[in-house]
Amino acid sequence: MAHRERLALACRLIERGESRFETVARHSGLGSVTNVRALMRRRIGLTPLEYRHRFGPGIDLTP
Repeated sequence: MAHRERLALACRLIERGESRFETVARHSGLGSVTNVRALMRRRIGLTPLEYRHRFGPGIDLTP
């Protein structure tokens, strides 16, 4: 799997609400949070946390 595909998978996991970046790194095959962070900054221009804030699931506050 190419880095582009691994990064796309990492982004989908973050978008779907995976709470731990360690899990995102492991499941996407990027190995470590450091690798995820570096690749996202280089290719997308956002850190994983910034990406989560922008594209992750919102908090539903309805009763």
